[in-house]
Amino acid sequence: MSVVAGRALRRDVGGWHVELSCDSQLSGATKSLEECKVGVLGDAVVGWIGSPLWGSFVRAWNDELSDLESVERFAEAWWDWARLRGHGAMHGLTYVIDGFFLIGTPSGGLFEVTSDAAVCRHTEYAAIGSGGAVALGALFSGERSGMAVSAAIAHGPHCGGDVATIITRLEAQ
Repeated sequence: MSVVAGRALRRDVGGWHVELSCDSQLSGATKSLEECKVGVLGDAVVGWIGSPLWGSFVRAWNDELSDLESVERFAEAWWDWARLRGHGAMHGLTYVIDGFFLIGTPSGGLFEVTSDAAVCRHTEYAAIGSGGAVALGALFSGERSGMAVSAAIAHGPHCGGDVATIITRLEAQ
């Protein structure tokens, strides 16, 4: 169980400031910050929850993540990759995989990839994971992503450990 929170902020002089934060709890155990669920992938920042294998997929991804179309390619490739490895199950009429991603792109987009590989664009902030609702409340009130994750740790029984934050300044192309 975990939480990843993100915020995309327009800078005064062109470009975007994107930050992602996460807790360090994974499957009930606290991990080191080096094993956290956020990272830089080319010019994008990526956070994930679910299986530790999703980090392996992110690190192996060798295509850009710059806009909606590239995030959709990422989502489809992840979904196929995970399904071929036996992850996921039918939930009603939909095949779902235990995983979500939050991706900040150079164009300032903040995208959520859901368990059925659907992609949602968020304009300012988003949060995923078991602590997502608490983190969204903190983000809505104006807090940065690190404080939103701290709120989820303080008020959610399934989040814990330290907070890791990646802040990237992404210039619009």
